[in-house]
Amino acid sequence: MERSDSSIPPTTIPYNSSSLIASLLAPLFALLTAGTASAALNQFARDPNFYPGYARNFIGKSVKSNAEDDPRVGKIRLASTTLVSIKDILDKGTGSKIEVEDAVARCKKAQNLIGDFLAESGVNDDRVVAFAKAHHT
Repeated sequence: MERSDSSIPPTTIPYNSSSLIASLLAPLFALLTAGTASAALNQFARDPNFYPGYARNFIGKSVKSNAEDDPRVGKIRLASTTLVSIKDILDKGTGSKIEVEDAVARCKKAQNLIGDFLAESGVNDDRVVAFAKAHHT
């Protein structure tokens, strides 16, 4: 997955982050499989700073200073926080229809934030561009 700016060396982004989010949506729609979504979120929540750190490093290759405060990094930070918050709904909730709808809405919000990050970061890969187009707000 290469950036469109040829002055920056090619790099990769964790495409599996968007795949993980997509894989969460299906279990979230069904109350009976909320445990599966919770297990996937456990894996993600183990290191909630991984993806924001990766985004900061990725953006740091194209900005001269202060990549930490770049709004694109903030989108990944917010997406990560939003995904981790779904775990609380699934683990502490009752599994009501309202809770499941809230979890799905949060997951879609995270997808949109990641789509925005990808669209604004100049990543040039067919799979990533397709994801960004589908989820860029």
